[in-house]
Amino acid sequence: MSVLELVREFAPWALTFVLTVGILLRIAVSIHVVMNKRQNRAAIAWVGLVLLAPFGGSIVYLLFGINRIQRRAASLRRGLTPTPNQELSPADLATLQLSLGEQSESIYPLARLVGEVTDLPLRPGNQVEPLVNGDAAYPAMLAAINSAQATVALSTYLFYDDAVGQAFAQALARAVSRGVTVRVLIDSLGSRYGWRSIVGRLRAAGVTVDTFLPTLVPAWIPFLNLRNHRKLLIIDGRTAYTGGMNIDARFLSPSAELALNPGRPGRHQPRHQDLHFKVQGPVVNDLMRVFADDWAFTTNERLGGSTWYPPLSEAGPTPARCVADGPEDDVDPLLKAFLGAIAVARNSITIATPYFLPDEPLLSALEVAALRGVNVEILVPDGSNLRVMNWAMPPFLERALRGGCHIGLVPPPFDHTKLMVVDDLWVFLGSANIDSRSLRLNFEVNLECYGQTVAASVLPILAARRSRATPLTLDALATRSFPAQVRDAFTSLLAPYL
Repeated sequence: MSVLELVREFAPWALTFVLTVGILLRIAVSIHVVMNKRQNRAAIAWVGLVLLAPFGGSIVYLLFGINRIQRRAASLRRGLTPTPNQELSPADLATLQLSLGEQSESIYPLARLVGEVTDLPLRPGNQVEPLVNGDAAYPAMLAAINSAQATVALSTYLFYDDAVGQAFAQALARAVSRGVTVRVLIDSLGSRYGWRSIVGRLRAAGVTVDTFLPTLVPAWIPFLNLRNHRKLLIIDGRTAYTGGMNIDARFLSPSAELALNPGRPGRHQPRHQDLHFKVQGPVVNDLMRVFADDWAFTTNERLGGSTWYPPLSEAGPTPARCVADGPEDDVDPLLKAFLGAIAVARNSITIATPYFLPDEPLLSALEVAALRGVNVEILVPDGSNLRVMNWAMPPFLERALRGGCHIGLVPPPFDHTKLMVVDDLWVFLGSANIDSRSLRLNFEVNLECYGQTVAASVLPILAARRSRATPLTLDALATRSFPAQVRDAFTSLLAPYL
C-alpha cells in the first residue's frame, strides 16, 4: 500500500480523533474555568477563547490562567500562627479620635473594613515621612544600609545595574563585611530589564540574593504574569522604606546621579518622579512579615527572632496598617480598601497613579462618589512610559470625566507616584497602581495611614503636581482622530492583562 493510500485510509480516523480530543479539551477546560474564576467577565473571556481555539486557547489557559501561586503559598504558610483578626478596640478608637478629631466617626467604618480584610490590627504610634524622588530617597536608604547593625531586608521589582544599583550593591556588600545579615529579593522578570542583571554582582560581593518566580525555566512559565511588585527596605527590623520607587537611576536628577557616581556619565531623559516613605514604629513589624513571607516562598528559609522582629515602641503620631495583597489572596484586600475609602469619602478624593485602568467596581465607585458631591481628582502622567498605556487609558479617563471626576495630566518627568488621599485624613501609599495587574495579578504592599500628620506632609506635594497639570476635558479627548479612538477602544479591552 502506497503512502498516499495510507493517508487516504487513516485521514478520516485522524480527523475524528483530533475533533474528539478538541471537544473533550473544550469541555474539561471550560469546567475548570467556570469552577475557579470568581469574576464572570474573566470566566466568559477564557471560555470564549477556549471555544474559538480549543488547542491554542486551552494551552494559554493552562499556562497563564491557573492560579498555582495560591497552592504554593498555602503550603508554605501551613503550620504558621496567623495574626488574629482584631476589631477596633477602645484603645484604637481613642487613637483615631485623637488623630482625626471630630471627623473620626466618618472613618471608623473604613478602619473596621481594612482590619477585616487584612486580619491585622491598626498599629498606633508610627512616623511616616515622604521622600520626594530618588534625590531624597536613595541617600536616606543608602545611609540606613551603611548604619545597619544586625539585619537588612531588601525587596524590589527593578534593580538596575546602573549608578544607583551599583551604589546599593556596594552598600549591601559593606554591610555583609561588617557581619550584618542581608537578604535581597528581586523579581526575576524585573531583574532582567536592563542590559545586565545586578544579581551576579551582588552574589560576587557575598550578598545573599534570590529572584522571585524565575521565568526562564519552563516549569515557571505559568508565573510570567504573577510578579512581585513590592518595594521594601527594612533595617534592623526597626526602620522601613516603602513606596513606589524601584532602584533605578531614572528617579534621580542628572546632578544627583553625577554626585552619586562622579566617574560614570549620567543618563539623559526620560526621567521619572515618585514618592517613597520612611516608616518607623510598630507597623514595621508587619512590613517585615510581608518580606519574610516572600522570602520563605522563594527560598524556604524562614526569618525569625528578635534581630528581624525587635520590640518596637511608638515613634510618631500616626495610626497605620499594612495592606499586602497578591494573586494567592481571594479576599482582594487592596481593592476592598480602595472601595471602602471611596465609600466613606465626604469631601475629597485625590488619586495619583501612573496607570489608570480601573475595573468596573472601582470606576463605578469613583463615579458614585463624584455624583454624591465628593471632589474626585485623578492625577495621571501626560504621556506614559509605555505606549500601550497611552492607548488603553483614554476610554477609562473619558468615562471618569463623564461621571464627574476631574483629571489632571501631569507633564514630564513621568510621574510614577502611587498615592490616594481621602478627606485630608486618610492616606494610602505603596506599590499598587490603579489597574488589574496590581490589584489582581501582582504581589503588592501598601500602608493606610490615619490622621492629619501624614496627609499634611503629602498634600503640598500633590498640590505642586496639580499646579503643573493640564486639566483633561471631554473636548480634548474628542479631538483624537477616529482611527486613534478605535485603536484606544480596542486596546482598553486588554486592560485586565496590562
